[in-house]
Amino acid sequence: MANSTLDIETEADLSALREAAATREWSALQVVLARLLNPLPFFAALSAVIEGLIAALPLIESSYEEGDPRRSVPRQLLSGMMSYGFAPDQLPDGLVAEYEHPGAAQYVHAVLELCRAAQRDKGHDVRLAFLVSAAANGIIAQMGELFYGKNPDLFARVRDNHVDPDSGEYTDPDAAKIPILLWMDEEVAALDSALWSALADRIEAAYKAL
Repeated sequence: MANSTLDIETEADLSALREAAATREWSALQVVLARLLNPLPFFAALSAVIEGLIAALPLIESSYEEGDPRRSVPRQLLSGMMSYGFAPDQLPDGLVAEYEHPGAAQYVHAVLELCRAAQRDKGHDVRLAFLVSAAANGIIAQMGELFYGKNPDLFARVRDNHVDPDSGEYTDPDAAKIPILLWMDEEVAALDSALWSALADRIEAAYKAL
């Protein structure tokens, strides 16, 4: 029978998560998220995180053609976890490097972190850390797609910036300031808060379904 009420600690943590979402306190968000996911049965915690990644699949699927494994593999991995509750022992880790669309590499990294949480040989604390990483990276991916989709020139600068082997300096030192512009963008800020708030709603629903 589903539990329609929450204990005081859970209520307080959900409130803290929503407050941190509104103020964009990322360090607090990740700490409170781990605290909330910790007592949940693993599949309930997995489901709360995976639903956010499934909702963000258009980030990948609108960017790559049918038949391209970069389009199909993330959905296959997410579907497998939803169906079976665990991930394969061998993961396509090298796939991340093949994504050049804004936010795509971070999104696939989030999917792989979720897979690592769902591998059968992982202990509880390790699973928890991977779940938090997957949730955070999925949100970062969507923030990046939004900002760099509006600013492809800035994305090109960040992507192409590298350390010159002769001088030891970055080829475009000012590109290091671009993520600050991303963080300060009003649309990105609104999306950031909204995605964390939606995650809080899913976690609350998971508790009430116990």
